[in-house]
Amino acid sequence: MKKIALSLIAAASAAFSTASAEDLKVSTSVDYVTEYIFRGVELADAAIQPGVEFGYGDATFGVWASSPTNNDDTSDTEIDLYGSYNVGLNDLVNVDLGWTTYVYPNTASQVDGNDYTNEPFANFNFDTFLAPSVLLAYDLNLDNFTIEGSIGHSWDLPYENTTLAVGAYLGDVEEDNGSDYIYYGVDTSVSYQMTEHGSFGVGLSYANNDKDASA
Repeated sequence: MKKIALSLIAAASAAFSTASAEDLKVSTSVDYVTEYIFRGVELADAAIQPGVEFGYGDATFGVWASSPTNNDDTSDTEIDLYGSYNVGLNDLVNVDLGWTTYVYPNTASQVDGNDYTNEPFANFNFDTFLAPSVLLAYDLNLDNFTIEGSIGHSWDLPYENTTLAVGAYLGDVEEDNGSDYIYYGVDTSVSYQMTEHGSFGVGLSYANNDKDASA
């Protein structure tokens, strides 16, 4: 039986460029989602998701969190610590090489007695029509391998400073316990650039997977 998840995302974000260094940038965001879906699997119902990201040259570092508005045994607070470095392979392809540590402070999502997992990744980006990308990620603690392809495009709407973005993705997760599954989804959002460093957006997401196909 396939699992289908429909989510509505409302996000308000502000990005601030620092004046202390020409290449240093800081961005912050606070999102509200009616469902938190990660790689085709619903991890929580409604949640607040703040984040802050630092960029310097080709390097990026950030902290992101998801805090369910209704805590129960099936959801947990999540804190992600991540960093990456962008390498240009040629005029068409560049790759983000990075690492993400997923931290779960509560007991609901503990893995093998730990409250965190580590995942190195490589995300290949192609500077061509629909901006395709291919993500390769391996969770060292869960022994899971993920490959995901995505495409996307954005259009300027007739209203000033308003943009429509549409994206689609397809992924495969190979799990150590044999519960491999395929997932896919579509994301749409409309954003309004309020100021040079601030924007507001509303989005709608659809996700599906065959994780329970054998059930």
